[in-house]
Amino acid sequence: MSENIYAPPESDVDFEAAASDGVQFYVVSVRKFLLLAIMTMNLYVVYWFWRNWRDVRDSTGDDLWPIPRAIFYIFFTHSLFGLVDDKVKEKDASFTWSHRSIATLVVVLTLISSVAGNAVGPETGGFWVSLVSVAIAPIVAVLLSKAQAVINMASGDPTGSSNSSLTVANWLWMVIGLLFWLLSLFGLYAIFITS
Repeated sequence: MSENIYAPPESDVDFEAAASDGVQFYVVSVRKFLLLAIMTMNLYVVYWFWRNWRDVRDSTGDDLWPIPRAIFYIFFTHSLFGLVDDKVKEKDASFTWSHRSIATLVVVLTLISSVAGNAVGPETGGFWVSLVSVAIAPIVAVLLSKAQAVINMASGDPTGSSNSSLTVANWLWMVIGLLFWLLSLFGLYAIFITS
């Protein structure tokens, strides 16, 4: 510390580390993401949105609520992908990805799946409407995996190797998801037989 009382205060700030901080996101390997999303019929997607928004809140100090943003993710997909785009552009200004298009497709397909899943009946096409609802889940997972690949890149872990192994909880959720898949396929079969 200087003896001069008019000197500016000194601190031991690591500016290089501070510059690399900023908005943080949830890193997970694309393979693990796809496996968990598809096997859980996209229940994992809600967790994934929550985890990303929680990490954004914790890294920025913004007053946002991760749980509602995860539950109602169709309203917040574009803003999350915009933050991801900003972060990846900090690392590589020339990098481009169709974040608005992917976000729009995720929202539209999620809405179609939801409407189709709730409109099951003989007058609405029964089996085919249900099939559309079930078939959309893996498509949404693949679209979100594109965002996960960019998140990994923006976070300095392009392969997501820091979170690539499956935990006991992951296996448990996949078993529960498999039961949901079996019930859905059984329901499709029952609708097909009765229509």
